[in-house]
Amino acid sequence: MNIFTDFHHNSLLRSFVLLFEDRLGANVYRPIGMEWFYDGYWAINNQEDTAKQFLDINTTILHDNTPLLNKVNNIENDSYYVYDPGYDSTHKAITLDVFKEKKFDFIIASIPQHVEIYKKLIDKYQPKAKLIIHIGNNWSKPEDGSNVLASIKDQGWQGLNVVYYHQEFDMNIFKPIDNVGFNKISSYINILQSTHGWDDFIGLEKILQKDNIQLSSYGGQCRDGNFAGPKDLAKSMQKNDFIFHVKYGGDGYGHVLYNAYACGKPTIIRSSYYKNSLGEELFNPNNCIDLDTMSIEEAALKIKEIILDKAKLQSMSLAARESFVRCVDFRHDAEKVQKWLTNL
Repeated sequence: MNIFTDFHHNSLLRSFVLLFEDRLGANVYRPIGMEWFYDGYWAINNQEDTAKQFLDINTTILHDNTPLLNKVNNIENDSYYVYDPGYDSTHKAITLDVFKEKKFDFIIASIPQHVEIYKKLIDKYQPKAKLIIHIGNNWSKPEDGSNVLASIKDQGWQGLNVVYYHQEFDMNIFKPIDNVGFNKISSYINILQSTHGWDDFIGLEKILQKDNIQLSSYGGQCRDGNFAGPKDLAKSMQKNDFIFHVKYGGDGYGHVLYNAYACGKPTIIRSSYYKNSLGEELFNPNNCIDLDTMSIEEAALKIKEIILDKAKLQSMSLAARESFVRCVDFRHDAEKVQKWLTNL
């Protein structure tokens, strides 16, 4: 079974490899080479430099020093084996010319801009392939008859061939550790300083830093830097008492949120931001601080009390992990997807 998918999110691409290759025995390929952009088959945006970041095989540095995403380990059977962030694993990438000659069973569009483009690709080069629309954020309903692989809350959509699942990540990396009491809270929301959550973050920081509780903001363009791959991210998460995740609009799925709960880390959230999103399933009063239910001052006092009481902190950590285990079963999700694929 050969599967082709677009590439706009490292964690999503890795989840496809874990699901389709490691669990279901398929081959997963993504695009490489600027021909995809120049011929109109790559549409994340219309900026050539962005396309170069995702597609260019060469190692030229972009004018804005944006890191390239195509560090090639080796080339085999017309496929480029490209390192994932952190350089601990690889995935397969192919040029447009190779795509035209290779036979695919399924083609996945994971952003709305690629749905119509991939229909054209199928009509022109892969007439036997079936289109799958992957939805990982809260889109509007696709047109009736679509095959939809959705890592969002069940929308009750009628007229679609849809299966709901969780995007997989490596549980050998994102796991609990025994220690608690780090006096640290971290956010992993990209450009947090430009989001609705920044005021909450700064408000908590101003109060909690008086008690030597450190708040850090990690992620793209964030104050305290970023992490190159999942291992570094997990190690950072594990050395926190809480994960701050006040993210306006929530996520359809939200890797950071599920990573945090897999590590047994209670969260600081606004539940209203996750209304009708999949992440709602994780939250309960025993594993999160909900800023919608209290003032920043009240939240800071509660967080301080919990961090200073290791028994309470350990209890919240166990509750976070238990919530993840109750809600997420990657093996079961893979079985659902496998059965669904046979009926497309």
